[in-house]
Amino acid sequence: MTSQVLAQRTDDPIHRFKFDPPAGYLREDSDFIENYVIQHGGVTGEVMVVACSTTDEFDAGFRVRLEDETGNTIFFVGFICDPETGVLTAGIRASRRVNGEYKTTEDTDFVNIGERGDVVGFSLSMIGSDVSAQFGGHTWQRRLPFKPSVIRFYGFGTRGVANFYDSAKMLG
Repeated sequence: MTSQVLAQRTDDPIHRFKFDPPAGYLREDSDFIENYVIQHGGVTGEVMVVACSTTDEFDAGFRVRLEDETGNTIFFVGFICDPETGVLTAGIRASRRVNGEYKTTEDTDFVNIGERGDVVGFSLSMIGSDVSAQFGGHTWQRRLPFKPSVIRFYGFGTRGVANFYDSAKMLG
């Protein structure tokens, strides 16, 4: 069912990422997309989450993590999934490591982008430290205080699939 729903686009994906980590854990995608974004300046895609579960300490969802070369400054954009209602809400969060612990430095209001089982379009483009990310029709643009050296898409506490497409065919 998942591959049928995500087969709505006519072009073939350059990469497919299936994820199914248990609550409280994440599954990162391979280096392929990180290298692709660095070489091409961006990527588009579609993701569908079909199940989500949380713990007392961790939400569930799908995000991209951009971090500096030291791993001390991190920028996240993506969505979380409410396991009871199935509502998907997207937003951004920035963190900085201080004395070994990550402290949130920016946290936006999260906006509703759909429900569990919906196909959610996304895009990520970067020029140096300027980042533009779109999830479910909502766009966030930031000039980061660093040039990202790590770019990881990951599912956490969710089961689903993401298809990635050529950045030359960027959405909207």
